[in-house]
Amino acid sequence: MPPRTIGRDLTTGPLARNLFAVAWPVMLSSLLQTLYNLADSFWLGKLGKSALVAPTVTMQISFLAFAFAMGLGLGGSTLVSQYKGAERPREMARAGGQTLTLLAVVGVGVMLLGLALARPMLQALQTPADAFDGTLAFLRWIMIGVPFTFVFFVYSGISTGLGDTVAPLRINLITVVLNAALDPLLIFGFGPIPPLGLVGAAIATCLCQGLSASLGLWRLFRSDQGLRLRRADLRWDGAMAARVPSARCTAVRSPRFQP
Repeated sequence: MPPRTIGRDLTTGPLARNLFAVAWPVMLSSLLQTLYNLADSFWLGKLGKSALVAPTVTMQISFLAFAFAMGLGLGGSTLVSQYKGAERPREMARAGGQTLTLLAVVGVGVMLLGLALARPMLQALQTPADAFDGTLAFLRWIMIGVPFTFVFFVYSGISTGLGDTVAPLRINLITVVLNAALDPLLIFGFGPIPPLGLVGAAIATCLCQGLSASLGLWRLFRSDQGLRLRRADLRWDGAMAARVPSARCTAVRSPRFQP
């Protein structure tokens, strides 16, 4: 049975209402993403002022990586939506698979680069000496979570391209609530869980990012939605992968369209 169609058809009904229905979950998801750092800052503030340096400094570094991922993810989202509108489901799945492969590879590359350059980056940002070691450990854990975030951006972009912005919002909400619950447990310890201090907050964030990526992958490969990926879609296709970064500048024609 082919996957069912989900999302909202923006070509019918009042345009303003349709755009708002698609946009509000995206805006709320972006707000929820900031709650990761807010939760970390709240609980780390109880360890002392020096502990607050880590999420503050790390946010500046991770923002650059995430902005890059969002840019590539937007290209994949555009390509998927174009193939959907052109009624070319096989190419739509192929575009989604290549976006996932591309960002997974880039995410691992960013992680390795971040781990290698963590110390000089913190030195360049003039991280205070009394908070340097803790911030370094915090940043390294955040870098480990980068590939998970890249994968989730792929799922979120593909889902948006299909017209469904609510499903990524639900996953964001689950992981943000879980992160807020894990923070005090890992920072201060509880029962058999030892207190991990500053690193505990980074581990909590990394675990939640891994969960969001796993849930996104499950929906892409198993869920009955508007697109279901196959392993064959992940095999490298240079021509399709090259279209992902430039998808916003190109158009896909329907087979019914005759120029």
